[in-house]
Amino acid sequence: MADPKKICRQFRAVRDTRGDESSGAAQRRNHAIHVGHGHMFSLFTKDAYLASRLPRDVQQAFLKKYKTKVTEQYGAVMKEYVDVPEALLKKTNELKKYFDLSFAYVSSLKPKPTSKNKATKKR
Repeated sequence: MADPKKICRQFRAVRDTRGDESSGAAQRRNHAIHVGHGHMFSLFTKDAYLASRLPRDVQQAFLKKYKTKVTEQYGAVMKEYVDVPEALLKKTNELKKYFDLSFAYVSSLKPKPTSKNKATKKR
């Protein structure tokens, strides 16, 4: 398992490269996450791994190239997420490429309504 402090530093470094495009990072259920258009696209797992959401074609290439696996949390497979290997954490520029792909992927999805919109619709 990777050192949580190292991953946290890398997570922040890549987050900071996103600029104003993403909704930023948040803390939910003891996980640090990145959200764009209401969709989570990366997370720092309870097991101290960084996971990234990728489209299927990119995900398959990533799994093969980095010899990693699909993310599992609380016994459930997160089929669009991959565990980011520790070796890739040291290569911020290369990791940023996957963050960009991940953000582009969630940006292509239908935006999730905010809780503010849900409250308005109930009236």
